[in-house]
Amino acid sequence: MRDLTLDHLAADVADLRRLFGELQRIEQPAAGSVAAHALVGAAHTASGLTTGQPLRATGATSFAFGALDLANANAITGVLPVSYLGTNQSPQFDGLQIGAANGAGTAIQVNRTDAGASNTVTGLRIDRYSTSSPAAGIGARIIFGVEDDTQVRDAFRLDVTATNVTDATFKARAFFGIYDVTAVREGFRLESDGANPMIGFLGATAVVRPSSTTDLRQALINLGLYTSGGATPLDLNGGALTAGGATITTSKLAVSGATSNVMIDLSRASGNILSIQYGQNSVGTWQLYMPASAFKASFAAGQDELSVDFTNHRVGINNNLSPSYTLDVRGTIYTNTNLLLQEQGSTPAAITQDTQCDIYMKADKLVIRFNNAGTIRYKYLDLTGTGVTWTHTTSAP
Repeated sequence: MRDLTLDHLAADVADLRRLFGELQRIEQPAAGSVAAHALVGAAHTASGLTTGQPLRATGATSFAFGALDLANANAITGVLPVSYLGTNQSPQFDGLQIGAANGAGTAIQVNRTDAGASNTVTGLRIDRYSTSSPAAGIGARIIFGVEDDTQVRDAFRLDVTATNVTDATFKARAFFGIYDVTAVREGFRLESDGANPMIGFLGATAVVRPSSTTDLRQALINLGLYTSGGATPLDLNGGALTAGGATITTSKLAVSGATSNVMIDLSRASGNILSIQYGQNSVGTWQLYMPASAFKASFAAGQDELSVDFTNHRVGINNNLSPSYTLDVRGTIYTNTNLLLQEQGSTPAAITQDTQCDIYMKADKLVIRFNNAGTIRYKYLDLTGTGVTWTHTTSAP
């Protein structure tokens, strides 16, 4: 053991100063000498790495971590200043910033591997906290920026916010916006009313799915896909329109641009009826009934006021049934002109109902035929002579 003198103390102090200087040089390397201090050895994985300086790789070198582990993340009070920037890029924000070098591929990639084959896992999660009491509108935002000829500008924005921060009734909204030089323009939004998803386009308030009874035009307005005000025609570009009912508020139904005959198809499983209502509060209804090879028009259901049988070449008026004769009229016939009778070569078909009467002309005779309780009586006048006497018979003249 040597004697302790002032000279010995001075030498020891000098040795300690050199030792501390060396330690300081190792822990805080000078700029430009990063490559000389490799992080190697078990000590850096077993006991962790404590440094007050950024971990930085410069130049063409290999710099990789198996993992960057924050063992006590809750104790971090600032930001995690990890940056990798490409050529001509400079830090824009605090926190984690990653930029790919010119010509490089993906700047950041998140991989997750497990034994699942058809399950969904969370690859990225962003949480928003507040040091104050949360209120409606608290949220997180993601912005995509692109460079123009002068600067990097915001291009697309996704906002996810809470519309109700009460835990038992929590609801959220997602905002999708696109930028121009003036402002961000809302493309659409998604949210919930607590029981149903809602959507709104082009700045419109989000709404639930329109009901089956909602007017189509109003539904488009509510969704933000159509402006309020006037209306335009519905152009199906030649496609079919299937509707349970149609209301026309103008004075006419117009068909234009037809290159062929206009067709109204009334094919149904049970009857083919076209009803036309007219007058205020639908005081009258015309019905067009078109069974096979026939046409019927009526003012009310069950009253066929006009019937045309195309197969048997018959027309019926007010007979409630298919016409039995070429002209089958039930009711008074009024005319202010002549009634032309064409002479027939044979006796017309028999009249079979009691009190039926018909008039026809045969063999120059004007014949009145009457069914008298099953007995057919004929009264006829010979039109070729000068006689004016009517002849009665029960046999057809």
